[in-house]
Amino acid sequence: MLAHSKLLKRFWAEGLMVVIYIINMFPSVPLEGNVPPKVWFGKEVPYWHLRVVDCLAYVHVAKD
Repeated sequence: MLAHSKLLKRFWAEGLMVVIYIINMFPSVPLEGNVPPKVWFGKEVPYWHLRVVDCLAYVHVAKD
């Protein structure tokens, strides 16, 4: 994704930090479907600040 976006390599660390943040916002099986910030801080997690990034993606679907 970073290579496809033609983002300068000096910004890749920031991109990876965003990916880590997003992964931590997903429900986790070991936490019984809760998200880590809710478990750690005991508060509901807001999602209003998340935005869709324009990125071209391809999916391979098998014929069978």
